[in-house]
Amino acid sequence: MPTSTPRRREIVLRLPDGAKRAVAAGIGAALIPWLVIQIIGVITVTTQSGNPWLVDISLGQQVAALTSVWAGGFFVPLRVEALGTPLTITLAPWGLTLAYVWVFARLVARKARPGAPWCGWVSYVVTVAAVGAMTPNLALGRLCLGALALGCLGAIAAAVRIRRRVRVASSVAAPSVESSASRFSSASQRDRDLLDLGIDQGSWTLPLGQGRIHVPGWLGQGISLGLRILAGFGICGVVLIVAAVALSFDEVNGVRDLLPVDTWGTIVLVLAHLAYLPMLAAWAYAWVLGVGYTLGDSTHFSAFDAQSGPIPAVPVFVAAPDIHVGWWAIVIVVALALLIGAWLGGTHQRYRVKTHVLQVLTVAVTMGVGLAVVFRLSVGSLGEERLAIVGVDWTRAWGAAMVESVVPGCVLALLMHPGIRAAIARGCRACVSGAHRGASRLGIVSTPPAAAPAATDSDEQTESEGEASSQSADEPPSDRPARIARVERNGDETGRRTRLRVGTPERSADDTRTSPVTFVEEADEEG
Repeated sequence: MPTSTPRRREIVLRLPDGAKRAVAAGIGAALIPWLVIQIIGVITVTTQSGNPWLVDISLGQQVAALTSVWAGGFFVPLRVEALGTPLTITLAPWGLTLAYVWVFARLVARKARPGAPWCGWVSYVVTVAAVGAMTPNLALGRLCLGALALGCLGAIAAAVRIRRRVRVASSVAAPSVESSASRFSSASQRDRDLLDLGIDQGSWTLPLGQGRIHVPGWLGQGISLGLRILAGFGICGVVLIVAAVALSFDEVNGVRDLLPVDTWGTIVLVLAHLAYLPMLAAWAYAWVLGVGYTLGDSTHFSAFDAQSGPIPAVPVFVAAPDIHVGWWAIVIVVALALLIGAWLGGTHQRYRVKTHVLQVLTVAVTMGVGLAVVFRLSVGSLGEERLAIVGVDWTRAWGAAMVESVVPGCVLALLMHPGIRAAIARGCRACVSGAHRGASRLGIVSTPPAAAPAATDSDEQTESEGEASSQSADEPPSDRPARIARVERNGDETGRRTRLRVGTPERSADDTRTSPVTFVEEADEEG
């Protein structure tokens, strides 16, 4: 008797091309910043051996302390000891965070191929967790969560860079069809021409393992524009910080002189300020919005007031502005938002109304989420008691940014589309007409009689025919004779005539449809 053997199911796991290089790049992206911080720390301890603020510690303790500084870029609280008092600093130096994402994206995009950056994400998280596990008294769970978030952002940025590199190479090898639409000056016309060519402007494909994720044009371009606007806000904040430091340079330099640092210590101090520069830019933006920020209890700095008090001995804190700008700051912010809205609705206008609305809404959502994250990361503590809360009130700052910056710009970008303006005009006319009809029904407003149009030759002919037909209006339909009106077409060289038969409709046996008007064409002989 024949027997059948059961077939085995084999699961084959295939890694994308370039997965090994992506894994190596992820490990390097995690270790390179850690090594840089360790080197800077070793040089600082060696050159600042006589500094009374530094205590003698062993090599293991030094590596652990510098690893805690490295972990601060993953939003892990930093625990330090100043003058024998332990302090917990929760203000995240997310300048380091942005540097970590940039290093990861650069290395993985350079070494990996499309579809492989996610393999680098896994190795990145594992390496960060391994380094954190070897450091005592470190919040490992929070470190792993931060590594997951930063690795995801870095993988997306690497995939975008790889796609951009492949697209540039293909455009060099063969001219892109988009160049045929570049001659149009109107953004809407260019988008229409690209749609005719089958190109969705701003769409891109994100490789995910063996598959791909297609992102529509309005979503991809909306996210890109929102991030670019947020980067512009950050640059404006940095400009305000530089201006404040320049105006208060003597006070800033005086505080630096009080610190026991030499040339290398000054360099390290500048690097520390750069690590917190994005946070300082967010504080400057909150100052312009009118919400302001605080440097501890009994202190508050905004465009409307300046309440100064004892502040930490940090040079950049001395540059906090104590001037009163008032509502002019709000006017400047709204004017800048309107300029951005004009740029968004003009240069990046889409041809279809639905696509334009979705793109602008994507920009608004991207900016809203980005501003919420930025302001939330810009508040924390520099110690206990008086310095327990330092930074901005992130809920008020986010609300003010949405009202003063996001909403005016996006509304103007929507109104700049001609289709949206036409729809609003039709809606207004319909509302006015409906209100007028309702008022006339209630007797509030009397409807004026419509003016009769000027009579023409064709109108007189139609009127005479109407009088002839109205004479038989009182007759029964069955007894009403059929009357034929002949209307000769103007400029018809063939001499064809159209007869308009008005009267009792005729119905055939197999046709159930009726028509009170029958058109019949005849050809008259020329002669």
